[in-house]
Amino acid sequence: MITSTALQPTIEANGLAFDDIVRNTGLGAMPADARFCPDRYVGRIGHFGDQKDWNFIASSSQERDPALPVILLVMESPHKDEFSSKLWYTPWPANGPTGRQIRRHAHLLVPSDWVKDSAQLKLLNAVPYQCSLGSTPSKYRDSVFRAAWAAGGAAFFQERLLLSYRPGDLVVNACTKGRSGRPLREDVESAIAAVLPGARRLRLAHPFSWMTAEKTTVSWAVPEPTPQRTPGPVLASPQGGEPR
Repeated sequence: MITSTALQPTIEANGLAFDDIVRNTGLGAMPADARFCPDRYVGRIGHFGDQKDWNFIASSSQERDPALPVILLVMESPHKDEFSSKLWYTPWPANGPTGRQIRRHAHLLVPSDWVKDSAQLKLLNAVPYQCSLGSTPSKYRDSVFRAAWAAGGAAFFQERLLLSYRPGDLVVNACTKGRSGRPLREDVESAIAAVLPGARRLRLAHPFSWMTAEKTTVSWAVPEPTPQRTPGPVLASPQGGEPR
């Protein structure tokens, strides 16, 4: 049994429908699957064991224990495995290799002052639609993500994040960097900081790359803003001529 997603808002409430967003990019391609991929609570991290997929949690009626903290793991957008017809419970965030690495290594994200066996996990995509359009991510993902982000996706993400967050939770930004331009993960980080400035946060690599404990826990830094030179006073010429 999959937990109801009736209370989750949709991007149409904040801007254009996703199909329209993609069409307006002028890329000449459309999503292989245009369905909304909802955020999913996936239970206690200590219960993941050697599960090969998310069937064990999708088949249950587990919901968040409000008395215990949750790790909110944020990725940028679903790709192909998240909509796989081979799994009855899709759409679902972090399927395939990404989900496998999360189940293997999520325990490394649990803060030392938490009770490890009680830590819970929820999966979110910043833009919960197929920004890759089902193609190689380097082809369309970044352009579509940025278009969706500007067309209501940022506000939509913040709304969903606030619905999921409770004081004491840990927000982990594990979005990909992207191929060019301002890193996608920095846009997401700015959105998180704007609505949860006091929240406990981590910035990690995308879970697809969590092959080892070291790769799982290496953090990335937000670049310092480039200092802006403040114009100095206008100086008069020593000879009394024009200012210089």
